[in-house]
Amino acid sequence: MDEEFETRTRRRPSGPAKLTTIIGVALLVLAVYYLLAPVLYPGQGGNVACGSALSPETRTFNKAVCNGATQPNLMRAIALAVIAVVVAGLGLLFYGVESETLRRPVSRAEDDTDEDDDFDDPPRRPVRTEPAGRSERPDRPGRPGRPRRSYDD
Repeated sequence: MDEEFETRTRRRPSGPAKLTTIIGVALLVLAVYYLLAPVLYPGQGGNVACGSALSPETRTFNKAVCNGATQPNLMRAIALAVIAVVVAGLGLLFYGVESETLRRPVSRAEDDTDEDDDFDDPPRRPVRTEPAGRSERPDRPGRPGRPRRSYDD
């Protein structure tokens, strides 16, 4: 009784590698926040909108008052993005991936058929053989105009 086995190797990141990847994604989200967050600069008449790190203010007055107030957010975003890639990359490099070899026996019948013929599968819905309008139970006749409930389900 010689059985053949079908083998498959499954690779997935180890636990610490998953954790460092999640930390890297969180740092990337924080970097995107710093890129998109608006910067308000306190002025004499109130706060002045200086734009965001991606779209700094272009109007002359606001540009003169802000004077590069969005630069720190741009530098933070770049630093956080680099740190996120380094943390996730080093986590995968140091902790690596786990590989697992799975084996299952292969029967000869599975080797001969290329497609599933659906003849051996059970029907998806029970087939109703009686005409509509008749009751399944004689003591509970069906009401005209209303659908009947099936007691088999």
